Amino acid sequence: MFSAMAKALEGRGKAAQPGKVAPARAPALSAPATSGCEAKRAAAAALVSAASAGRKLAGESALTAERGLSAAKRRAADDHTNVVKRLAKKPAVAESDSQEWREGVAAMETNLVSSLAVSTGGQYSFWWRKFETFCSLNKRVAMPFSSETVAVFLSCLAEKAAGVGGVDSARAALHHYFSLAHPDKTCPTDSSEVKLTIKGIKKRFQQPVTKKTPLECKDFIKVLSAATEGGDFIKVKLCQLRLAAQVTVMYCAFSRYEESAALRMSQVKSENGDLVILFAKGKTYQFGESRMSVIGGQPQLAINPVVVVQSYMDRLREEAGQSEDGLLFPAFRCTTSGYSVLDKPASYDCVRKQFKEVLVEAGVTADPASFGLHSMRRGAVTGAVNGGVSEHIVMKQMRVARISTVTRYATLD
Repeated sequence: MFSAMAKALEGRGKAAQPGKVAPARAPALSAPATSGCEAKRAAAAALVSAASAGRKLAGESALTAERGLSAAKRRAADDHTNVVKRLAKKPAVAESDSQEWREGVAAMETNLVSSLAVSTGGQYSFWWRKFETFCSLNKRVAMPFSSETVAVFLSCLAEKAAGVGGVDSARAALHHYFSLAHPDKTCPTDSSEVKLTIKGIKKRFQQPVTKKTPLECKDFIKVLSAATEGGDFIKVKLCQLRLAAQVTVMYCAFSRYEESAALRMSQVKSENGDLVILFAKGKTYQFGESRMSVIGGQPQLAINPVVVVQSYMDRLREEAGQSEDGLLFPAFRCTTSGYSVLDKPASYDCVRKQFKEVLVEAGVTADPASFGLHSMRRGAVTGAVNGGVSEHIVMKQMRVARISTVTRYATLD
């Protein structure tokens, strides 16, 4: 089933540079259509355009420049910006210095803020505030902190939560801010004392990770049929069609929810019956480091995944007035005249709830409760690996840098 996908990816991979993640074609549920040279050139031009847009965003007020943020996330991003401005070691600026030097120093501060994704920056500032409060209550110095202070702080977090929750993230936050404040010093979070403390916490509290059940190809087709009411793209509710389109992107492009939620209309292009998707933001890459994937058209299927996404985009433009610069999967507000689009993506909880309901209706083979939004990515990876596709090719499609990630995702037969 995935042999056609392997052939398409290998063809594209020949032009890839060593060590780079090659533009990848989505797994074919059967024989996919081939993209010509014009499609490749157009995709490459769009990729450059997306990268330029990413650089422009980075020049704005860093983390808050990303659109579609909720008020809470925007406040968290602003908080991270303030922490960086307060802690980061800045080059000296004298009255005799040139304007270029002054502008360079200001740009450096912006770049330091932009070095983290929005969500990561918000998490880091959250843990830094907790650490500052801890130090204040216990009369310890917050910056520069000692390895002893860090070890005690992390131990307190684990005891209060009766688990590992937040320990790794808190340590990473402290390491990040210490490196900004004291770039020439070894960070206390790397000390043996802290490493052994975390090791002990994990031995005492860590529970085995429960992976979501991979969504099999046959169940993916069932989900599309149930979500679109048998492929009736005109009469099905727009919110249901949105789910079908988002599930299609997550499955056929090996996408995480966060990647699909950040997509904008302009990042999905139709090329010779295929869809070229430019992911500009993900877990391990940010704006300016776009990754491309292709969902192959499959007209022989009762419900063509490409048509699902295209039909949804057409209706989103016509019924909700969404612009090409708008979010691909926005949250909706129902009105008497139809739908109004909100400037934020459909939330994780909303999409998961819809997905769970459709799973029941579709009559999938496994227990619907065992599935989650990561089931699409895991299911596609599992299907590809078990279908004989090389791990290197799957790695490209996943947009990851290590083969070990493929092995961790796949459930082998």
